[in-house]
Amino acid sequence: MKSILLIGCGGHAKSVVEIIESTNDWCVAGFVGLASQIGQQVLGYNILGTDRDLASLRSSFSFALLAVGQIKSSDVRQKLAHTVSSH
Repeated sequence: MKSILLIGCGGHAKSVVEIIESTNDWCVAGFVGLASQIGQQVLGYNILGTDRDLASLRSSFSFALLAVGQIKSSDVRQKLAHTVSSH
């Protein structure tokens, strides 16, 4: 099974965990959340860092998934990278 890091810790991330746990393809490595959440758990998985830790976490995890369903402030939304598949 491949490990995947989930970016986000809210309701959508919890739904993503349920989907991942229903397969045998992936296992949740942990979460990226807010600074105030570090050391806590979501559904038994550790919150490992914040978005500021993504560069260092990248060296430990080959796969990550943006698991943010709703962002209340457009300021945060403007900082997200946008990609579109050519397939």
